[in-house]
Parts: sequence; C-alpha cells; structure tokens
Amino acid sequence: MAMKLFYAPASPYTRKVRIAAIEKGLHGKIELVTAPPAKNLPELHKANPLGGIPALLLENGEGLYDSAVICAYLDSLGETPRLIPASGMEKFRVLRGEALADGLMDSAVAIVYERRRTDAEISQGFIAKHTKGIERALAAMNTEIETLPEAIDLRHVAFGAALGYISFRLPEIDWRKTYPGMQKWFETLSARPSLKETEPKDNS
Repeated sequence: MAMKLFYAPASPYTRKVRIAAIEKGLHGKIELVTAPPAKNLPELHKANPLGGIPALLLENGEGLYDSAVICAYLDSLGETPRLIPASGMEKFRVLRGEALADGLMDSAVAIVYERRRTDAEISQGFIAKHTKGIERALAAMNTEIETLPEAIDLRHVAFGAALGYISFRLPEIDWRKTYPGMQKWFETLSARPSLKETEPKDNS
C-alpha cells in the first residue's frame, strides 16, 4: 500500500509537500487524494483528526500533519538531496526560512478566505493587517534569498510555494516589481520539474 497525501490543488501547503516529495524522488510512492476540508472525508480524518490538509497517511495506517512535519518526514526517507541539515545552526536557519514562508502563506490564505465573505462581512482592517505582514515577510525573504546555497533545501521549496501562491491568488501584491532579484531567482527555481508539476490550479 502506498502512502496517501490528502491535498487540494490550489493549497500552497500541499504544494510545498509535493515539491519536497518530487525533489526527494518519492512522488511515485505517494497516492494523491483530493480532499477539500469542507468535504469532511472520513479517510482524511483518519490521517488528521483536525480535518486539515495536507495530511499524509502512512503505509502502517498512521497519519502525519501538518506540512512542516510531513516535509521533515519525507526528508528522513532518503539521504539525498538533504532538504533539512542534520544538525548545526544551518538546520535552524532552514527551519526558520520554512516558518517565514509558512507565515506568509498563512496571511495570504487568510486574505483569500476573508474576501470570500459577503461585502457586509469583509473586514478591510483584517485584510490590511495581513497584507502588511506579507510585505514584511517578502522583504525578509528577499534578504534571505541572497544568501541561499545553490543546492536546493527546504527554504527553496517553501519560498517557491509561497511566492507561487501570492502570484496565483493575490496578483495585486506586485512583489516581482519590488524585488527584481527575487523575481529572477523564482523564475530559475520555477523551471525545476518539481515546481512545474505542482503549479496551482484554480479548481480548489
């Protein structure tokens, strides 16, 4: 029995996991199961009692969640490429970078869902707060990208998923114009098969 990844095609968190799986050469061992949380699939709840995605159901029936835990698990399954250093300060720099990207995604997703409310319910203050957070995260990400190693690690994976989601769902945040160096870096990264195969789709 293969591992099962419960996901939604447009989710940046599941894209992060899928990119990591492809980079580790594990995608052929993972069955993708479309599982929008609103559908309340019993099998998803078996993998994650909170009902969130992504959730990974292992071959032994045990579930793993959320995206950071799943990526760490996938990285443990093979030595190369090592997405998370085994030890030292560089390990924590990689995990910090992942947390930065995840926080950016949290704010972006929050804005997307807020805008799906009725006009009377939408809070412009809520949107403005999260937009400011995204802007600070982008500035920090731009600085960090300047020092990234050429060899891919989990920061590349997480930054790629985050920037891709901003471009997909919040194109009015024109980070490409503000940070041309990051735009060039993202274009190079986006040429990798792992990012091409996981481009978000507007059906979720």
